[in-house]
Amino acid sequence: MFRTVGQTIWAWHGDEGDVGLAWDWVQLTRGVVAMADPMAVVTNLRLVGHEGEALTAFESARHINCIVHGLPWQHEVERALCGTVCVAAPSPANQAAFGTLAAHAAPVAASLLQ
Repeated sequence: MFRTVGQTIWAWHGDEGDVGLAWDWVQLTRGVVAMADPMAVVTNLRLVGHEGEALTAFESARHINCIVHGLPWQHEVERALCGTVCVAAPSPANQAAFGTLAAHAAPVAASLLQ
C-alpha cells in the first residue's frame, strides 16, 4: 500500500536568532497524519537543564516533542495535501504558537547552537 509522506519545517525568528524544527511525516489515512519518527526531529535548538548543563539528544527528545505536539502542523500538512497550501509567510497565529512554545518548552531553557 502506498502512503503519502513528506517533511515539514517550522521556523521562528527571535531576538536571539532563528530557530527551526523539521521532521518527516506519514499520512496514515485520509485526514490523519503522524510523525514518521518522533525521535528524529532535526533542530538547531540546544536545551540546557536547570544548572546550565547541556541535555543530551535523548534527554532533549521529550521536550522537543512537546514543542512539536503543540504546533498546528497536522492541520497545515492536511491543507497542503488538499491543495490549499499557502507558500507565503506563516500566519501570525502559527508564528505566535511556535514562539510561545519555544519560549516555554518544559522546565528547560533553550539556546541556539553556535
